[in-house]
Amino acid sequence: MRKVNDEMLEELKRMFYEGITYKEIAKKLGISYKTVVFYLKKMGLSRKITREKKEQIKKLYESGYPIDEISKIVGLSKSKIHYHLKRMNVEKRHDYKGKFRLTIKIPRDEWKLAYIAGIIDGEGTISVSRSRFSALGVQPFISVKNTNKELMDFLYKEIGGHVRKDKKDKPHYKDCWYWRINGFCDVYCLLKALQPYLIIKKKQAEKVMEICEKRLGRDVTCERYEEKS
Repeated sequence: MRKVNDEMLEELKRMFYEGITYKEIAKKLGISYKTVVFYLKKMGLSRKITREKKEQIKKLYESGYPIDEISKIVGLSKSKIHYHLKRMNVEKRHDYKGKFRLTIKIPRDEWKLAYIAGIIDGEGTISVSRSRFSALGVQPFISVKNTNKELMDFLYKEIGGHVRKDKKDKPHYKDCWYWRINGFCDVYCLLKALQPYLIIKKKQAEKVMEICEKRLGRDVTCERYEEKS
């Protein structure tokens, strides 16, 4: 049996808590399967599912822990966590933690938020479109359509999203530009920041935010998802 140093033991332990299979751990560390089992047993680590461990999984899940964190805590793969939750008839949660990521920037300056809210109040749309790829059958979006490209460039610079040149309805019409963001997390977080400043489209914003909460979970906070700012 190959001797394992302290550094390898720490790496072995880390991979165990990440839910990586024994076979994969052995391959990554360049040791045998039996060596992995031996040292894990020596450290008192086991993936044997006891009644206590099942109860721990259930308690963590019902307390709001994401699946990936539960996986690290109990040392089981995410698929195993899902399997045992299903076997225990635990009601599925709809917060989707860790799945959604913020892909836009949320301005921090109040004057920018107020200005953007004014643009959306006057020139924008806050709504949902049909989507066969969404569990709810809809996809929320915020869009602005205007002939001023500088305005679109401002939104793109401060928030992100997508900007495209729209087709002219008639040849003599001015060029029109279209800015849009999609997705439950992006739309929810931006609306949450803009909500205090919206006037005309405040009710639409609240309705769309309610739809987003059904997908993300009612306890959603943008800090949880904020990966880019």
